Amino acid sequence: MKTHFFRNTSIILLSFLATQIASAGNWEYEIKQDKMSSKDTKIASITSENSLDLPFPYQGHNKGFLYIRQKQGASIEVFVAIMKGQIPCPGYINGCSIAVRFDNDKPIKFNAANPSDHSTNAFFINNEGRFLNGAKKATRILIQFTTYGAGDQILEFSPNSPLIWDTQKNKKSK
Repeated sequence: MKTHFFRNTSIILLSFLATQIASAGNWEYEIKQDKMSSKDTKIASITSENSLDLPFPYQGHNKGFLYIRQKQGASIEVFVAIMKGQIPCPGYINGCSIAVRFDNDKPIKFNAANPSDHSTNAFFINNEGRFLNGAKKATRILIQFTTYGAGDQILEFSPNSPLIWDTQKNKKSK
């Protein structure tokens, strides 16, 4: 069983989705320092090209976000979040199945799980290495998942440039 010690802090990152939306089509990179441990967290994020079409009370502008992050000395985590809506993906290890398509390749099934803080607008993708390998080469990423009351939805991400991610343990920034 793989332990994701970072999943319990996802609500902190998700809380500013509505105010910090990266421009669609561009990978945004940042390094944040954890105040308790003084360790850096490396983050890459991209906003979906499309907006989800969900029923009341989640209708209207509803972008998705793809995040890749790694705390200094820890494993990489990949997660998807939406502005509004619910993604039923119970459990912390293999809670649900999603499909991901990189460019014109065949869709790949991944297991996913909700964050440990029980947020219902996000899920973590398991097998991060496989996802990262595909994302680093892709100019188009489609992620299909099930939403409450609206069935399967697809988020479309079209990076203008490839994801730049060093899979080595990230070093403290200066």
